[in-house]
Amino acid sequence: MRFQLLIFLTVMTLLASFLSFFHSDASIRAQEPISRTGSTNTDLGTVPTVEAIPVLPSEIVALPDTRDYGLDLDFFVQAVINGNPTQVVGVYIPETLALPIRQQPDNDNNFVSTEPEIITQFRAAQRFNTIGLLAHNYLAGQRFYDIQPNETVILIYGDGSLRYYQVSNIQKYQALSPNSPQSDFIDLSDPTTSRLTAGDVFNRIYTQGDRVVFQTCILNNGDPSWGRMFITATPLTIQPTSFLTPVQTSYGLQLF
Repeated sequence: MRFQLLIFLTVMTLLASFLSFFHSDASIRAQEPISRTGSTNTDLGTVPTVEAIPVLPSEIVALPDTRDYGLDLDFFVQAVINGNPTQVVGVYIPETLALPIRQQPDNDNNFVSTEPEIITQFRAAQRFNTIGLLAHNYLAGQRFYDIQPNETVILIYGDGSLRYYQVSNIQKYQALSPNSPQSDFIDLSDPTTSRLTAGDVFNRIYTQGDRVVFQTCILNNGDPSWGRMFITATPLTIQPTSFLTPVQTSYGLQLF
């Protein structure tokens, strides 16, 4: 009888140990981070998706809605500033658009934000002192079609300072391989000329220095990527008097 009781107690002890181990292992696995696909994220060395790229606290701002601020410059400046005097954080065209600007992730010059009402700054253009502003034509890029020659373009920097430009020309190209960033192009202003490589168009648009370039795609024949539109603005040497009012920011009084 004692022998049978000893066997029973031994079995119960082993069973309790097994259940305790199983419960502990399940708890640990439940605390592990889960990827967007639902699988356990055990490979921490992989490159994160664009949505998961860390954002500095200074870059987190409440995104304005044009319906709320009515394209008011002072309000817009207050909404987008982050204290960084070297970072372009917004672009404003009176009575036309007011849009926040975000940066491309490292090593991805083809990234364009899929957030509505957001423009992406083209990193490769910065090497040539050009501010390239990218947006999909089904999102913020729709606003680019409202831009007219000679309009004033105002860039807002993170410290609240402003730079003024004027729209000087609009160029349109057909992309022969619409979905490829290496597509050849035809200049629609002179379609009889020979085709241009992507490098030719980049050099023509982005390497002239000290300018702002808005870029979006052209919809044609049902293809949203049929072509590319580039709107260039060059610096204003005399700032417009209608925008010379001081802008009070949380980083000090900026005089323009």
